[in-house]
Amino acid sequence: MKTLTSFIIFISLFSIAFGDDFIIDEPGGASSNVSSSPPPKNTSNPPVVSGNSLFSIGSVPIPTGLGRGNFFGQFLMYDNGGVNAKFVVGVWDAIDIGISENLDGLIGSGNVNVNIPGAYLKVTLLKDLDNFNWAIGFDNFIYGSEGTYFPTNTNEAPSTIYGFYTAAGWHYSLIGGNDVLSVGLRFPLLPDEERNVTNMSIFAGATISAPQYISVGFTIENFFFDVNRMEYILPSLIFNFNPTPPFNISLMLQYDFSVSKLIRIFSLSYEAGF
Repeated sequence: MKTLTSFIIFISLFSIAFGDDFIIDEPGGASSNVSSSPPPKNTSNPPVVSGNSLFSIGSVPIPTGLGRGNFFGQFLMYDNGGVNAKFVVGVWDAIDIGISENLDGLIGSGNVNVNIPGAYLKVTLLKDLDNFNWAIGFDNFIYGSEGTYFPTNTNEAPSTIYGFYTAAGWHYSLIGGNDVLSVGLRFPLLPDEERNVTNMSIFAGATISAPQYISVGFTIENFFFDVNRMEYILPSLIFNFNPTPPFNISLMLQYDFSVSKLIRIFSLSYEAGF
C-alpha cells in the first residue's frame, strides 16, 4: 500500500513538473500563436525613381514636381559654348528647391561670362485631381545670348532670364509611356529691364514616349501678348534617350524665326531617389 501511494505521488509530481511538454498543440490554441522561427525581416529597398519620369519638356516646365526624397541634376550645353548646371531636390511631396548656374563660353576659345546663380523653386498646388495638375515656380527661362528673345532690351541681351511661372496640365499615355501635357504663363523678373507685363508669354509642351528608353517632346514658347512680336515665337523638337535609367540624354532643336537660325541644345541629366 505504501509502495502504491509513493508511486501515485511520484506520477503526480512528474505530471506537474513536465506536463506542459505533453500538451497537444490544438489548432487555434494559445500555443499555436507561437512561431518556431523569427518573422522574416523586411529587406525591401526604399523606392528609387525609375528615370522615366519627366523633369521638364525641354525648357518648358511641367505641372508636377519631383516628390520628397528625389533629386535631379543636369548639365546643359547651348549655343556658343555655354553651359548651365542645375541641381534640384524634392524636400516635400509638393515642394522642390534647387540652384542653377549659367556659364557663357565655358566650352571653346571664347571669353567665359559667369552669370549670377539663380534659385529654383516649384510648388505643386494640385496633384492628380481627376488627372489634373497645377504648379507655380521660379526658374530661368532660356539659355544663351540668342535664346532670350526679348527685343525690348536695347542693351546686349542677357544670357539668362529668371522669373516666375505657372504651369497646368495632364498626364497621359499615348503609346505606353509616361507622357505629359503642359500649358502655362511666364513673367520675367531678372534682369530688371525685362520686368514688364508686356514681356509675359505663354508656353505649351507635350510628349510622346515609349515605355522605356525613347521619348519625343514638342514645345512652343514666347507667345507674347503683343501681336507685333510674332517672329519671336520659338518652336522646339526634343529627343530624349534613357540608355540606363535614371540617366538621360536629350537633344533640343529650337528654330528662331527672327534670325532664321536653328539652335541646338544638348543635355545630360540624372534623376534618382535617396
